[in-house]
Amino acid sequence: MAWFRFALAIEVVCFHTGMGPIAGPVAVIAFFVLSGFLIARVLTENYLVRTDGAWSGAGRFYANRLLRLAPAFLAVSLAMMIVCVGAQHALDLTPAQLPEYASSIQYDGHALHTYINGVEPHFAAGWSPVPHIFAGFVWIPQYWTVAFEAMFYAIAPLLILLTIKSGRWVFAAAFAVALAFYIWATAKAWGVPGLDDILIYRNGLSMFVFFFWGAGLYAISRRTTWRFPLKVAMAVAVVYLLAIGGAWYARDSFAHTWILSNQFWHIFTILALVPIVLCAPVPRRFTHVDRYLGDLSYGIYISHFVAITLLRLPAAHYAAEHHKAIATVPTFGSFDTSLLVFRLATIAVSIAIAVVVLHLVERPVERLRRRVGSRRPEGGAVAPEHDAPDDERALATA
Repeated sequence: MAWFRFALAIEVVCFHTGMGPIAGPVAVIAFFVLSGFLIARVLTENYLVRTDGAWSGAGRFYANRLLRLAPAFLAVSLAMMIVCVGAQHALDLTPAQLPEYASSIQYDGHALHTYINGVEPHFAAGWSPVPHIFAGFVWIPQYWTVAFEAMFYAIAPLLILLTIKSGRWVFAAAFAVALAFYIWATAKAWGVPGLDDILIYRNGLSMFVFFFWGAGLYAISRRTTWRFPLKVAMAVAVVYLLAIGGAWYARDSFAHTWILSNQFWHIFTILALVPIVLCAPVPRRFTHVDRYLGDLSYGIYISHFVAITLLRLPAAHYAAEHHKAIATVPTFGSFDTSLLVFRLATIAVSIAIAVVVLHLVERPVERLRRRVGSRRPEGGAVAPEHDAPDDERALATA
């Protein structure tokens, strides 16, 4: 079901090109669930290898995580910096005339920083006024979700190791702590504009609920060989994608505003991803295509603001020449680009960038990583990571 990750990444692109307030945030939640499932599986099957009564592999896990995510992350960050700085000089633009999310790179004067504010203040939000170290710096704004991924990676090996050695109560206790915080945050934020976003959606403890749910689904999958039929899982996936993509347009038909709340969509995601995750494998003849789409999802997610900026730069130049404000949707003189055209163009450019990043950055690094780390631990009986039945790079997104 790697194609589902690809579709979620497209939903995030649509969200950032004006498709309501639901598609992106809900897609991020789905990515967190998928990441919890895949990381739990990879850790259990590929790293926590029993050797002479001991457990090992956490260090190798962290190294592989870094090599999986960092090269593309840094390449896209560098590309965004080049686009912003180059456009300012080539098109004779001031920082304020650059498109939104591009101008702050000049204002802050820290061209090599990255927007990762998910690590600091949101982890403690609600208890103390933790300052934003990178306040106002929104170079590539969805990078905060990468920070949450890193937070989960940091504790996942220890949590799963303790669960394997001491029993499921360890995992249950961690899940319960995160769930208790999520319930507390929901009660505190209910009906308060903006507080829900900080206490729940952009808070590490709240988001751990979804990572833990995904890891719990993996634990369930290990206890049974039964799987949902692939056709059922695909039907649920399609309905889920249409629902989160189209809910904003049908909002006037809903009798109660709760159906547009974060909590409704969180529950919807938790339930919908059960058959999507616990499904039969894709037929072998489609495996290559399915995996390739999944490989593109990470690149699409981290690069689509580069695509948005590239598409809006000509409009920014036109607006600067005619002393006009740059529009959200590119406007070139008398030619107004429709939102649909802009969205489709952004999707196409994002996919093109993701293809380049995949083949010129990710796969060469992956081949190097396989050569370096292909040796199995002495006495180990688990295949190296690249032999895992699915790619564990779920990467969340918005």
